[in-house]
Amino acid sequence: MRKIYYLNTDLDLLSSKELEPIVQAFADEAFCLYCGEEGRGHFRATFEMNGLISSPDIVMQHFCFLAESLEGDVRVLWNGCFKKVFDIGYEGGADHASYTDELRVDTLKRVADLGACIRVTVYPMEK
Repeated sequence: MRKIYYLNTDLDLLSSKELEPIVQAFADEAFCLYCGEEGRGHFRATFEMNGLISSPDIVMQHFCFLAESLEGDVRVLWNGCFKKVFDIGYEGGADHASYTDELRVDTLKRVADLGACIRVTVYPMEK
């Protein structure tokens, strides 16, 4: 039997403007999985942390620090994103034991203050 386990937390941004400046600002700390045009004049950038996958709370705290550190035009670009999503990913398991993760209140406040939301994605168990 395989248990449910935490995979990672991605940050997904959608904007009406090109997001490359944010990609450059995050480059030392976060890996950009995708940056490009989505169609209809929308742009997407998706990030994950470089090697930091211990818990959703820790990863989200680090992403918040990066976003809060943005300045000038890059901060304006962040603020203008019409969608900011922290996507917490899990691999589903086959046993019936429960699995618990915790997000601290200060993390939730930081996420809200950045205008972001939280999504949980459970992927099917790999065979």
